[in-house]
Amino acid sequence: MIKRIETSPRIQRLRRRMVGLDHVRHRVARPADWSVAELDCSLPERRARALHLVCEQMPVAIEPDELIVGMRTIIPPPDDARPELVWMPTLPEFYRDDDEAACYDRGRAASHNVPGYANVIDYGLGGLADRARRRLADESDPTRQDHLRSFVIACEAAGVLSQRYADCAAELAGRTDDRGRRSELETIADGCGHIATGPPRNIHEALQLHRFVWLVTTLEVGSLVTSGRFDQLMGPLWPSDPDDQERARELIDCAIIKCNDQDDLWAGGSLVNNNLMLSGLTRDGVDGTNAVTWAVLDSVARLKLPDPQPAVRLHQGSPPELVRHVAELLRDGAAQICVFNDDAFVPALIGAGFPPADARDYAIDACQDINIAGKSDFYLAADIDLTDRLLATLEAIDDDADWQTFYQDYCDRTVAEIDVHLKAYCQAIADRPGEPLPFLSAPMDDCIANGLDVANDGLRYRDKGVFLASPVCAINSLAAIHQVVYVDGAATLAEVKAACRSDFADAESLRRRLMAAPKWGNDDDAVDQIAVEFLELACREIIRHRIDDEAGFLAGIHQAHHVARGRDLGATPDGRHAGDPLSVTLAPANGTAHKGPTAVMRSVTKIDSMWCQWNASLTMTFDPASLAGEAGLEKFAMLITTYLAMGGLQLQVNCIGADTLRAARKDPEAYDDLIVRVWGFCDRFVALSPEYQQELIDRTAYAV
Repeated sequence: MIKRIETSPRIQRLRRRMVGLDHVRHRVARPADWSVAELDCSLPERRARALHLVCEQMPVAIEPDELIVGMRTIIPPPDDARPELVWMPTLPEFYRDDDEAACYDRGRAASHNVPGYANVIDYGLGGLADRARRRLADESDPTRQDHLRSFVIACEAAGVLSQRYADCAAELAGRTDDRGRRSELETIADGCGHIATGPPRNIHEALQLHRFVWLVTTLEVGSLVTSGRFDQLMGPLWPSDPDDQERARELIDCAIIKCNDQDDLWAGGSLVNNNLMLSGLTRDGVDGTNAVTWAVLDSVARLKLPDPQPAVRLHQGSPPELVRHVAELLRDGAAQICVFNDDAFVPALIGAGFPPADARDYAIDACQDINIAGKSDFYLAADIDLTDRLLATLEAIDDDADWQTFYQDYCDRTVAEIDVHLKAYCQAIADRPGEPLPFLSAPMDDCIANGLDVANDGLRYRDKGVFLASPVCAINSLAAIHQVVYVDGAATLAEVKAACRSDFADAESLRRRLMAAPKWGNDDDAVDQIAVEFLELACREIIRHRIDDEAGFLAGIHQAHHVARGRDLGATPDGRHAGDPLSVTLAPANGTAHKGPTAVMRSVTKIDSMWCQWNASLTMTFDPASLAGEAGLEKFAMLITTYLAMGGLQLQVNCIGADTLRAARKDPEAYDDLIVRVWGFCDRFVALSPEYQQELIDRTAYAV
């Protein structure tokens, strides 16, 4: 059970400095002339040497009060044309020339990763390097030798960074007259020195090693690196002494604050996106809730920072007090938290062929897509835009086609699109190797054993995810065409086509008819059965394809960047104007859900969760007034439990009224710590672009 603690003065100061971006003063641009391209070694080794150079020379700094150290102090050189590149990888040049770079697939496995934290904690950086050396001694294949050498170099690079922080802490300890701070710095120095090669001896060192692994991985891949099953990693090291437990809770606070020190590198959209997973079934099939679960939830609730974003795994055997506490935190505005359903995802993964123990050990990447912790990189083979295919069908079909002909043509086009994309992916991985990722790869299961990296067939599981994009717009458009053209006979296909081309100029009455047609999220079989039949058809088609005999594709339903995607999309047959936002994944389109939250959940759970092994989130906004008091909390907790029992896969929640959001937009300083769920990520509302702020204001707020 959670034991609430007061936020200590130290933590208050650290949080204040993090929000104030005090740490940014340590950042420098990577020297433009840094390069390892001329080294006489393979590309994997050169990339590892580039990372080693950064870890050798990146400025190190320890802020006052810090107990968990390590920050990204180096960013790419300024690029006026693309200022967003500050969050990209910071490595020196390692390709010899453009011709060599063209030989490698630079996007494969380069983001949305869940590192193999468990192996680093078990073996230590030095232990992993030793494993790679022993494997290298028995390897005769030159390609595998290259990768194995790169793993050794990359692990040593992280060790160098850890030792530099040990030296920095020792130097600061020698210069301070504050005995308490000197002791803290000496502890940091001793811990960082030990984990430079060895496995952690206590929870402080485990949190510190986790921090360094996360940091060095972001240096290698850029961002979108997540924290894995955090409580399962840290739980075994939780201290038994009550005084040490109080200290451990403060260390958790320090680690939580540290998760935010790169958020400023992508203003208005936190693409750092440091998700972490809590609770859920263990590999043995028992509930994994532990002291760290409660400590992280308490810390997130108190600190009110955008990152990390905990995903709490629930199942039928979850402690009732955990379910209630998650509901309470969501009710009280902790939008960083979302819910995953073990009783749906685990069977879906087992059904896809994964062993039960590994299926139970799933974690999520930065967009909340499923991965097997430390064993897979399921992101991303293809995204199939369902609305684009629908508009193509509308343009190509004969104007006098009947419904069955229209629907079948749409299905055929979608199946063909899936076929083209997945065959293209398979061809792409056959044509070119992936750009090597030595540090990410070294702790992942089987990369050392196989002598190959994450991007080049080294992983235990090489399956890839495919998601179906813009699902609700496509389904609503299908249902509107069916109702208005084929049931009511109120318009022809030609008229709908012309109206969409003109963005409903001189066709407002038709647009209103299309808007009035059945819409997703109202427990209305007139639209839901179309959705279920079509989406399951598309998921089955994805799963049918194979990469090879050992790997295939996982199906997901997902719409990220819904405002930006809508901005580029023309008018659609559901009555949506050109440029209007899309809805987030399976959430009803704004203003179209009229029968309350249970109807939304019933619509969503009509989709068989066995077909969605990768992602299928529901995002909802609730009116906080309807959740007030004990009665409101009990109803909310029961609603969450019922949704999961019905087979709902994921739930993301905002509990906030539109009036509060409008007030925040008018007076940003007064609402600086207001965190909102945007799609698969959260951010401070006041940091979002005006477009995203307005879309959040326009969302339906459900009463319970």
